[in-house]
Amino acid sequence: MGCRSYAYAGYRDERRAWKEAWRERKREMREMFRSERNRFGGAMSTGNSAFDDYKAETLRRLEEEQAEFNEFLENLRRSRDKAEFEQFMQSRRNATTPATTENNNGASNGSNNLEPWRDQSGESNTPNY
Repeated sequence: MGCRSYAYAGYRDERRAWKEAWRERKREMREMFRSERNRFGGAMSTGNSAFDDYKAETLRRLEEEQAEFNEFLENLRRSRDKAEFEQFMQSRRNATTPATTENNNGASNGSNNLEPWRDQSGESNTPNY
């Protein structure tokens, strides 16, 4: 791999680590607020037990949906990163694939020669300096 690909991989890994640290910090803050809410008896009761039950159930459902949505976003990020990486690798493969050499008459020789300085006979055709 060249320097660019190492730099790209390093930047991508650093960015991913920063994002994960940020997500972890948000989770910690959320848990801290939840524990504080539970410590003080949760949200204040309205006096209507049916509404309080409805509110508690709705909040629980929303927290579950949020967790599912966060998982969906993580999978989406992972698939996007994978697609970006595959596109990057394909561009690298295309950049390193040697172009077909041409014969003296201008037609492509059709060989998949990985040594473009050699012609079909195997002799070197590099200029002598």
